[in-house]
Amino acid sequence: MGQFFAAVFIVLLVVAAIALAKGDEQDANQAAEYAYYSLVISVVLLLAATALEERKEESTVEEREGRRRTVAETQKTGPREA
Repeated sequence: MGQFFAAVFIVLLVVAAIALAKGDEQDANQAAEYAYYSLVISVVLLLAATALEERKEESTVEEREGRRRTVAETQKTGPREA
C-alpha cells in the first residue's frame, strides 16, 4: 500500500512541475502540497509494514528455537509419556 502512495507522490510532483511551467502557481502549490502528504503517508505505511515484518520474523525465529530445544530435550530424556 505504501508503494501506491509513493507512486501518487511522483505523479503529483510531475503535475506540480507542469502546472508551474504553465504559470499556474496556485495549482502547482496545491499539487505539491498533496504530493507531500502522499509522501508522508507512504513513508508511515512502509515503516509500519517493515516493523510488522520484523516482528513476524522474530516470532518465527523464537518458535523455531523453541522447537529445537524441545527436540533436543526429547532426544536426551526420551519421549514423554501421557
